[in-house]
Amino acid sequence: MATFIFGLIRPVVLKCSARELPENCLRNASPGPGGIPEGGIWSALAFLRASRHLERRVKGPRTETMEGLVRLEVLTVIVVSAIIAVWHNGLPSSLLGLLSEVWQRPVERLVRYEVLTVLLVSAIITLWLALSASARVEAIAEEEDLGEYGSILGKVEATWRGLLETQAKRSPTRPKPGDFSVEALLHAMAVQSRASRVIGNFMILICKCDEANMRAIRSAWEAHDRPDTLRGLTLREKEEGVQLAPGKLTESAALALTWATRMLGFWLGILRVLADDGPGGDVNMPHHATEVVYAHWVEPFHNWFLRSTFRAGLRALPSRGDMLRRLAAGSVTHGGPATAEEMAALVADCRRCVETTTKVIATIQAALEEIGLHDTQKV
Repeated sequence: MATFIFGLIRPVVLKCSARELPENCLRNASPGPGGIPEGGIWSALAFLRASRHLERRVKGPRTETMEGLVRLEVLTVIVVSAIIAVWHNGLPSSLLGLLSEVWQRPVERLVRYEVLTVLLVSAIITLWLALSASARVEAIAEEEDLGEYGSILGKVEATWRGLLETQAKRSPTRPKPGDFSVEALLHAMAVQSRASRVIGNFMILICKCDEANMRAIRSAWEAHDRPDTLRGLTLREKEEGVQLAPGKLTESAALALTWATRMLGFWLGILRVLADDGPGGDVNMPHHATEVVYAHWVEPFHNWFLRSTFRAGLRALPSRGDMLRRLAAGSVTHGGPATAEEMAALVADCRRCVETTTKVIATIQAALEEIGLHDTQKV
């Protein structure tokens, strides 16, 4: 019975996180043949199948989405098991008594097996990711074509700067926010997203958000016959009435841009720490990313479920030094670790990237504000 109730609840939990999770993972976690929900080991195997699909599509760390979904199953099983225990025996006098009931009653035996199976698979996946993470992030950095740029961050900064320069050329006397091509914006977003993958496994979740936003912007752009500029696209959406009410946008390029700037702001917050080689850079990165960066840019617009998911994932972020070493992996040509001079050049690229990224965020926000498009809904 517990498995049946668990199967009913799980799709609801997955639906709540659909905005953040790859579609293929969700599809592989759906009910099995005949509509009977799969549980435990079957779902875990589905996540492993999904990971192989992601590996073919994304040259980078396999996402923690697999682990996140497995842990969602564990949490759901435990909660359902506790509810059944209370149903059979009434409310216990203590939390310890409740846990004892959950573990000892024969009616919960199947649930207990599921918990152990899912925990075991999750532990195997975690160990697998940990052992291969370093090699994968170095591969991402080495595969990135840096061209004339000294580092991955140098390429990101130059790409965003080119976007701003295009805007200035279109209106030399008084640049209009968003007066640049949508294609150039999507290219810059893609370059930045690829770079952010290098700094840690958790960033793959941010990258999936980036990909969803880019798809939404491109879809809206093509649906409106490809206006010349981003400003032209958002003006057309405004005329169509995508602003349903104050602080409420319907699905549109404007909504995707709103979320893109929030995720870009999260990246900016990480960059600020990387760029600070003084006392300000000596911070606990997971704590700073959670309590300062995420809390400012993204958390106000997340519901309790996504807040819990992001806060848990951010604990896995590496230190500032590890992030810099990973970013430097694709910049060196001698095959060894980066020298002090190379690391100093990378930090300088970080500073330039901070300055340019700040201007980009301000430009997109100004364009949306000027046209009257804004959204403060929680997801």
